[in-house]
Amino acid sequence: MDAELARTLARSYVDDQSHAWAVFGDQLADAGDPRGELIAIEQRLAARDDDDGADIDDETRALWKRRHALVEANQARWLGDEVAAALALPGRELGRVLTWRYGYLERLSLWFSYETDKESFEQARARMTRQVGALLDCDAARFLRSFACSVSEQGHIDDLVQVIARTPRAVTALELSCWAREVDQPAVGTARCDALAHALPALRQLKLHGARMLQTLRHAALETLQLDRADALDGLLEDNNDIARDDAPELPALSHLDLALRNSPYYTPVDATQPPRLVTLLCNPAMPALRSIDLSRNDDCSEPLYQPELLAALAERRPETLLLPTPLGEHAADALRAQAGALSRIAKLSMPRLYTHASAVSEDALREMLPALQIEAVLPHRPSWAVRGREVLEVNSGDKSECVWVGFASLMELIEEHWPALGAPQRAAVDGLIAAYEEIDYYDEGDGRPLRAELRRAPLRAAFEAMGLDDEAAPYWLNGRIVEMYKVLCDERHDTIDIEKVWGW
Repeated sequence: MDAELARTLARSYVDDQSHAWAVFGDQLADAGDPRGELIAIEQRLAARDDDDGADIDDETRALWKRRHALVEANQARWLGDEVAAALALPGRELGRVLTWRYGYLERLSLWFSYETDKESFEQARARMTRQVGALLDCDAARFLRSFACSVSEQGHIDDLVQVIARTPRAVTALELSCWAREVDQPAVGTARCDALAHALPALRQLKLHGARMLQTLRHAALETLQLDRADALDGLLEDNNDIARDDAPELPALSHLDLALRNSPYYTPVDATQPPRLVTLLCNPAMPALRSIDLSRNDDCSEPLYQPELLAALAERRPETLLLPTPLGEHAADALRAQAGALSRIAKLSMPRLYTHASAVSEDALREMLPALQIEAVLPHRPSWAVRGREVLEVNSGDKSECVWVGFASLMELIEEHWPALGAPQRAAVDGLIAAYEEIDYYDEGDGRPLRAELRRAPLRAAFEAMGLDDEAAPYWLNGRIVEMYKVLCDERHDTIDIEKVWGW
């Protein structure tokens, strides 16, 4: 593929009806390349997208089935021998989810770990560098738009950033995660952070999960930043008003900040989450265009966010949208009451519905205190890592003849993986499922909360099919219980399903 053609195709890669890709697909088909047939099928599927969320018809289902068959039969060849050799290196298998579009990788999600009794830390570093590099640098990844990688050791983050930054890439969404329990090394340094920003000029969304991930970030086009731990981007916790600092973050286009104070239900928030440093982060001048602040993912550790000085600083900054966690303690409720007048001047003030039943303030009192407050479902509600392993969704067919138990964490992982690509009807169906699950209770505690919920079957089936399931096959990596749940959704004898919440064993 010559450079001019590559640039033309790159500009319209995410266009469902791109003329350039249609012409290119015809040329490939004439040459006997299966990518040509795949391009034609995907454009036909995009044109047939049903906005009302109803059942997918037989012809559309046949197109999806043929698409899956083409990808399964050809993806190893598209990835190439270098990737195959890297993935075959001894050590724990590299976890991966590949999402294809037009025969090229659109999204790539990897998770890397190693076993200390089978390879040394240095051996693991070398293996990770080769495996991740082979996937990112292969021809199939030339149009890659979304890359996510999770590692288990903090020392691997620096190597990971170096691999990503070694050549310019078209990535618009980047997610880096580190689940190390021991954090004993500094964040990735300024030079590497600058190289990362230079290599990803089209980056619009960045997610960092873990302590001390990057020291700084200077990016002219980044619009959305999600931090799981307040110190994930260390430089935002520093006072950047000192003009002598040459490593201060610069995020002039950033409009949305999503902050969770910790990146695992097992880790307590670090010292950096204390109110003075949080004020520095949330009001940092490095983010002059910030219009939306989402703090809703802190319901289990919301107290540091309900400090008078922090609420006052948020009210003074006055973003267009502010999502708050539920005030779970009396201290939080008192702080909210004290700042209610100032917060009311924010155009959109929101709070997730799922925990309002546990709030120290009733929903009626919240609405009286903040008349413009919107209490709504906020996806992903709790992120998948915050879901306890024993939380189980029970799915029953309309006549209760079929019953499936599904681990809720596995279901959330699937939804989070595919959420950005879902259409509005599918998002509404999935959001309704999660909101209903969060509202029901395990047992009758006498508080009036329901123990079951009834949901329409057809929109959920369409949503699950949009996430890659069909009635013939499922991705090899998918949890088998989710596949069984999908089969219940395919039972056309009933218009609804029932769900309940179970504490699994």
